[in-house]
Amino acid sequence: VLIVRDITDRKQAEEALHQSEERFKELAQLLPETIFEIDLEASITFVNRKAFEHFGYTQQDFDQGLNALDMIVPDDRKRAMANIAQILSGKDIGLNEYTALRKDGTTFPAMIHSAPIIHNGRPTGLRGFIIDMSETKHLQSQLQHAQKMEAVGTLAGGVAHDFNNLLQAVRGYAQLLILDKD
Repeated sequence: VLIVRDITDRKQAEEALHQSEERFKELAQLLPETIFEIDLEASITFVNRKAFEHFGYTQQDFDQGLNALDMIVPDDRKRAMANIAQILSGKDIGLNEYTALRKDGTTFPAMIHSAPIIHNGRPTGLRGFIIDMSETKHLQSQLQHAQKMEAVGTLAGGVAHDFNNLLQAVRGYAQLLILDKD
């Protein structure tokens, strides 16, 4: 007795799934910002290469286990936990700004957006991205400084113009007095 089963379709589906996973990983590695996934306890389950650059952790640190809340300054953690709960309940809260904490203790401003990971109709974690806002904040600071300097320049120009008007009146009267000397 011989039973033969054609598993070509299953093998093709497995190959398509493998290719899809590889494409996802390659795309995530190419992105210029941090991509992450966390479970319900906020343990990090996936990050792209940029996460290691932005936060200063190594692959070994990641393999030993990292908690996402440890990468936010203590003052922002309570708000982050409340936002995680809202996202897991299905609410879209958009971008949120936090102060991120690197392994060496330094901080940087970050914008974070995440969405729930749903399996069998239930949330099992979060997936999202983190944008390092350091350069943007620096440029905003420079722009504000330039605007202040422009305002001071405008004020100085206005004062100089008004002072020049007063001097012109004094000069005009002085020239009239010179003409009128007998």
